[in-house]
Parts: sequence; structure tokens; C-alpha cells
Amino acid sequence: MGKRRKPTQKETIQVINSIIQELQGVQHDVRTLCGTLDMYIEYKNDQDGFGEHINDKIIKEKDNDVQGHAEGSPAPVETSPQD
Repeated sequence: MGKRRKPTQKETIQVINSIIQELQGVQHDVRTLCGTLDMYIEYKNDQDGFGEHINDKIIKEKDNDVQGHAEGSPAPVETSPQD
């Protein structure tokens, strides 16, 4: 097999722009889904019940993460929210 050539700057820029467009599409889809979920919860008129359910799930997941870390698994990576 021959040696692979290094991509040109123009090719690199095209690939990066393509990736950016895909990410923007995914971001749009996520925002649409979040908005739809918000409207559904409002439609069901159960914001408090849903909030309690989410908080319970978060607490349960944190407990599982702490137990997993105590058993020798790596610590979970925490991210800060963008909003």
C-alpha cells in the first residue's frame, strides 16, 4: 500500500465545516425535543410530579455512581450546564 497523503487545508476546512453543520443539526433536534417535552408536561399539567420524578432519578443515579466509585471504578466526569 502506498503512503497516505496529508489532506490539504481546503479539505480539512471542508470536513470541519461539515462536522459543524451536523452538530448544529443535532443541537436543533435536541432543542426541539426539549421544547416538545416541556409542552407535553405542561399539557399534562404535572410539572411538580415530573420534577419530583426527575429529582428522584438524579439522586438514585448519584448513589449508584458513588457506590460504583467506591468499588474501584473511575469517578464520573461532571460537566457544567451550558445554559
